[in-house]
Amino acid sequence: MNDYVPSLLLVMGHMHEGMSDHDFMHAEMDMAIKAEGMGYSAVWCVEHHFDRVYSMCPDNFVYLTYLAAKTERIKIGIGACILPWNDPLRVIEKVNLLDIMSKGRLLLGLGRGLSRMEYGGFGIDMSEARDRWSESYAMISAAQKTGFIEGNGAFWKQPRTEIAPFSGIPLEGRTTEIAMSSESQILAAKLGLKMATFVVSPMDVMAPQLHKYREVFEETHGTPAPPPMVCDMITIHEDEEEALRLHREAVGAYFFSLIKHYELAGNHFKDIKGYESYDAMAGMFKAAGMDRAAEAYVQSNLYGTPKTIVEKIRANLEVAGDYDMSTIFSIGARPYPQVESMMRMFAERVTPEIVKMRTKRFASTPQRSMRGANAGSSMPVTAA
Repeated sequence: MNDYVPSLLLVMGHMHEGMSDHDFMHAEMDMAIKAEGMGYSAVWCVEHHFDRVYSMCPDNFVYLTYLAAKTERIKIGIGACILPWNDPLRVIEKVNLLDIMSKGRLLLGLGRGLSRMEYGGFGIDMSEARDRWSESYAMISAAQKTGFIEGNGAFWKQPRTEIAPFSGIPLEGRTTEIAMSSESQILAAKLGLKMATFVVSPMDVMAPQLHKYREVFEETHGTPAPPPMVCDMITIHEDEEEALRLHREAVGAYFFSLIKHYELAGNHFKDIKGYESYDAMAGMFKAAGMDRAAEAYVQSNLYGTPKTIVEKIRANLEVAGDYDMSTIFSIGARPYPQVESMMRMFAERVTPEIVKMRTKRFASTPQRSMRGANAGSSMPVTAA
C-alpha cells in the first residue's frame, strides 16, 4: 500500500431517523468492508459513549475485530482508545490479541477524551485526564517492550503481570497523538509521536500548528517528524452547488452535535486542569454566534467536484507541508448509497492525484523515508 493513500475514519454518529442501532452498526461496517476494495489504506474507528447522535462505539476493539475478519489487507485503526477510561492491562491485552488476529494490521490510537458527559458516566474527575493518560501510556509502552505490565502510580496499582498472547511488535516509531490543542501537539512532538488533528479551521490557520509540531519534533529528536494526519469531512459531487448543499446539510448537523456533546458553548473548560485552552475555542464559537461558527466549520472541511477537491488539497499541501489524509464520508443522516458513491468517487478520481502530487513534492524528503521505515509494521498510537 502506497504511503500516500488516504485512510477512512468512522465517526459513528447515528442521525438516521427510523433506523435501529443494529442496522446502523451494520451499515457503517458495510462501508468499512467496501473501503478495502476501493483502495483506502486503513479504516479507523472512534471510541465514544452515551450519545448515539454524536458518536457511539463503546468498544472499537470489538467492532474492528469483525472488520479484520472480513478483510485481508486494509489496516485496522483504533482511533482512539481513550486511556483514562480503560484499564491499561486490558488495553495492552487487546492490542496484542487484535494485532495477532489481524496478522499485523492493527493501528492503535490512544486518546484523552474531551467530553464532561463521558467522564461523568465513568465517574472519573476530568481534571485527572492528562495525568491518567500519561500514567497509562507509560505502562502500556513499557509493556510492549518487555511483555510484562506493571505500575504503582496514583491511578493504577498493577503487579508485574505477563502479557499473553504477545505480538512483540514495539510501539516506537509508529505512534500518533490526536492533538487538537497546541499543548497536545507539542507533547506529541516531545514524546516522538506522530500527531493527528481534525479540520476545524481553514488550512492557513491550522498550518502554523503543523509547522510548530515538526519544529519541536526535530529539535527534540534530531530527525524530521513523520507527516501529521489530518482528518477531513468530505462531500464530493459532480455539481459544485449540489456538493455545497449536501455538505452544509451533513457537516452542519454534525457540527451542532459536536457543540452539544463537548459543551463547546459552555464556560467549564477554564476550570478543568489540562483543558484550559479549550475555553478560548468555546469563546470564539460564542463570539461568532453558532450559525456563523457552523458555516465556518462547513467551509473549512472539503467539498466540491473531484477537480475542485484536488485543487483544494494541492493548496493545503502548499501551506501546510506534507500530511496524511483521513477521510470522513458518513456524516449526519447522509444516506448510505450516497456515502458509498462519494467514497468511490474520491478513491477513483482524487486519491490518484493526491498520490501523484505528494510523490512529486515529498517522496525524497527525510520524513518520507522515516515513515517508510516504519510502514511495514502496525500499531501507530494516538492520544488526545
